Amino acid sequence: MSRARRKACRCALIGTLTLATACVLAQTQTATATTLLPQHLLRDEDLRDLANEDVWWADGAKHFAPLDSKENGMRVLCSETSTTLYQHIHASGLGDWNSLELRVRLSHVNINPSRSDQTSAFAGLLVLVQPRHGEDIMWELEIPSKEDLRALRGNLGSFLNISQVGAVASMTLGVTCTGFEGSFDLEHVELNAEPRETMIEAHQVVMDAQEDYPPTPKRHVLGDLARSAQLPSDTTLCSHASADRIAILAVSIAQWQRVHNGGASVASIALWNGPNTKDDAKTLIGKLAEALAYEEVNMDLMRIEIQVRERRRVDEPYPINALRNLGLSAVETEFALLLDADLLPGGDFVRALQHGLQVANEDELTGSMGVLHVLPAFEENRPSRGHSICRKAARATSKTSLNSLVRRGLVAPYKAVHQPRAHGATDVAQWLRDREEGARPYEVEAVAQYEPYVVVRIQDLGGGGGTGARHISLFDERFEGYGWNKVAMISELIRLGFRFLVLQEAWVVHCAHEKSSWSRAFSADPRARLRNRAARFQWAVATEDRFASCDA
Repeated sequence: MSRARRKACRCALIGTLTLATACVLAQTQTATATTLLPQHLLRDEDLRDLANEDVWWADGAKHFAPLDSKENGMRVLCSETSTTLYQHIHASGLGDWNSLELRVRLSHVNINPSRSDQTSAFAGLLVLVQPRHGEDIMWELEIPSKEDLRALRGNLGSFLNISQVGAVASMTLGVTCTGFEGSFDLEHVELNAEPRETMIEAHQVVMDAQEDYPPTPKRHVLGDLARSAQLPSDTTLCSHASADRIAILAVSIAQWQRVHNGGASVASIALWNGPNTKDDAKTLIGKLAEALAYEEVNMDLMRIEIQVRERRRVDEPYPINALRNLGLSAVETEFALLLDADLLPGGDFVRALQHGLQVANEDELTGSMGVLHVLPAFEENRPSRGHSICRKAARATSKTSLNSLVRRGLVAPYKAVHQPRAHGATDVAQWLRDREEGARPYEVEAVAQYEPYVVVRIQDLGGGGGTGARHISLFDERFEGYGWNKVAMISELIRLGFRFLVLQEAWVVHCAHEKSSWSRAFSADPRARLRNRAARFQWAVATEDRFASCDA
């Protein structure tokens, strides 16, 4: 893809967030019955494969095996952790239907609970239907108790039916076995759809879509730094937090001022008043001001743009990407550092970025779509009182002193054990070895599921021209709660041709804390995982469609 073509794609991928659909002409479709058994099993998360409708994606592929005796059948091996086989069918395959019927046959069911607490245990089929309008519909077909199964002779044949579905955006199926041991066979899955004649006019759909998006929250400002003030790095810290993370957010902002040597600094913060608070915007901002005072932030040299997003529904997961976009929308500087509330910036940030920009220019990286300046990430190995270890690592005066904390086992490269792809391409081992004064920033090649913390140039994202970042929607807002939310953004920038340059004199440190409710749900509740997987599939399909139109 040419650079000019990639720039055109950039506008489509990370430009103004607008929902619209083409006009669907009146049409008569015939009833269909589609067999949905696996054609082949996907064992990795390549977005191009996820966009194919004949693929089942194995979340834990070692727990599935083809059935020799059944064409395209699959044996599901249960485990203590979540084991699920997914398939996604998007709008082009569903259309507008009066009803949907899903027929399923499971056999050779032989499972037993693997833990005493069966609160989140589930074995069977979950189906998430997402209409173009209205609430999502979750179907559940749970494998019955042993006594009931005995009467069925170990075989379960059933169907789920829902009428008046209307226009369906997507359907995601999950064959799951969580909290059990043993196995069962998935022999048959068939989708029957009864069509109806319909016409959807484009302007009606656009109006409905726009009504789903409330006005942008009002901006509030903390701090006395003038907008016209000269900034050492011309970079805004862009972050977000829920009400229960305000204290650690204040630590992050205080550390942001420290990496500017106590000088002028700006931040753009998006707050959310969920999940367990009724605080309004004024109260939340007041709590943040108190936390900043406790951290002794010099507000004379600080300006913080704050926007508060109201909770939309009682069961709303943390709207992480909507908050990221909201924070990004208030950035008016040339650069933005994209962080989460529980990350502290460390090192000599101003010097590191200046060196990175110099190297990017010398190596002609600026001739690409854009350069993402990567900050190596570390984490506390265990929670510490007042995040003392996290603070110490962020305030380390050099790589040598930071490395001493690594050698003592107090901090470690972030997610190196349980998610090595997330930051592996950064090559922290090389970074720690490059300890001489003025070590040169180095370029790395991004891999699948890479999700570094980066500094971005707003102009490279399509902003600028006096409008800043207010019209940029960088993060896909389908992602809520935990899982894939940042990977999706980085993956799109990789395909657009962005380059990754690791800064030498700056880093970030993740502060250990208790898992959030949405993170716990992602780990334990197969329904929450299904919703996240559905978002991944929808994102993959939409991304492939956009890139296909760019390549045309």
